[in-house]
Amino acid sequence: MLSEVAGALGAFADLPLAFQLPFVGLFAGLVGSFLNVCIWRIPRGESIVFPRSHCPNCNHVLEVPDLVPVLSYVFLRGRCRHCGTPFSPRYMLVELTLVCIWCAALAWFGLSWAFATCAVGSAVLLGTAGVAQMSRSMRRGAGGFTFMEILLAMTLFAIFISPFLNVLRTGWMGASKNREYLIAYNLAREHLEELRVMPARNLRSDWEIFVHGKRLTDNIFLDEFGPLARWGQNEKVFYENFSDVLTEVSQLPESVQAKFERNYKRFYGRDYKLYPREYDGFRRVTRIKDVTDPSTPGLALQKVTVTVTINTKLTHHRSLEVSTIVSDRGL
Repeated sequence: MLSEVAGALGAFADLPLAFQLPFVGLFAGLVGSFLNVCIWRIPRGESIVFPRSHCPNCNHVLEVPDLVPVLSYVFLRGRCRHCGTPFSPRYMLVELTLVCIWCAALAWFGLSWAFATCAVGSAVLLGTAGVAQMSRSMRRGAGGFTFMEILLAMTLFAIFISPFLNVLRTGWMGASKNREYLIAYNLAREHLEELRVMPARNLRSDWEIFVHGKRLTDNIFLDEFGPLARWGQNEKVFYENFSDVLTEVSQLPESVQAKFERNYKRFYGRDYKLYPREYDGFRRVTRIKDVTDPSTPGLALQKVTVTVTINTKLTHHRSLEVSTIVSDRGL
């Protein structure tokens, strides 16, 4: 059961944000609707489970058209569909506030523990504040919240929760960005280790391996048109777009992928293996440059530079570069 739930959450997390927001917004609205039940019944000592939601005036049981978060209040103009009794704007404001908080948290944090903490915390704080305010109103003999009390409560809620959300967001984003930089550094070091076992005279840049080789057929973009054709015609464009870090979701076109794997095996002597999907936002390229050292005349040296570019939801177009000097004596 737990594995099925984890699998469903994993599949949901892979959806684009535009598809996640409506589901999260709907669920937040339903939670807000339940909070409204708690806010009304707990101060009166009533059960929050039974009976079903009903109009406090005519006691008519509310059906699905009456219970759609936010929308039912708007379309029914804040009145009971059966007797016309007006409902407090609290019902819509509680639901709408929770929808806004949850959707904003999802946009900031993605589907993560930080989002879950924010979602649960906001629901608990909003529900607790609502119950406390309703209890105070009942002790004064009022029937519920006034509009100004609602605005004041929501303003105070926003003031108190904003620093918490900012600290949570900053800490989570900082940790996540550090993790991405660590992944980028490991990718660069990994490739340098792969090159370590090769003789310096045999080292080739990505441009030489996959495009400008000894044979015309070394150009893996030879038969392509459009943008991919430019990758095989212009070295600058090639390095701005190419990557040898490929995942299940960042595939080259099938024909190019086959040629890429052929050239890779020819140069490195082994089959290419795809990276996990978490590496989809990383791009890696390798350049080789001949250098000279006056202190060692006659010794051929090459500078190997591995550049890893990060382009994820958190880190946009940041590059990390690792270089070393190589000779036939080794790295």
